[in-house]
Amino acid sequence: MTDLKLCPLCNSKAAVLIEELSCECSYEACQLHEPMSIDEWQSRPIEDALQKKLDEYEFALNNIQLKLDTARNKLANAEKVFMQLPQITITSIEDGAVLYDGNIFKYALEDIRYE
Repeated sequence: MTDLKLCPLCNSKAAVLIEELSCECSYEACQLHEPMSIDEWQSRPIEDALQKKLDEYEFALNNIQLKLDTARNKLANAEKVFMQLPQITITSIEDGAVLYDGNIFKYALEDIRYE
């Protein structure tokens, strides 16, 4: 026989009756201190539905955590690559022109895109 759940009302153990065909709450003052089938005792539809929802949320949270860890690793790798790049200096010398590495580059504002 599987382990019986605790009483949903008072959290007491179940008392098995008549050669394990029925059970009741072991606490005599409890409302569930009356014989019922083991299937009835083990049936907890609201609790089962809540547990299912909790399992779904935990699964989703684990997936989010995995994606977050992956993103952190990618960022750390990108930072390592970035730190290996040579330092560059770009100086704006007038509207529509910049000085980079000794060369003047002209640009139109509509050609600039930020990503």
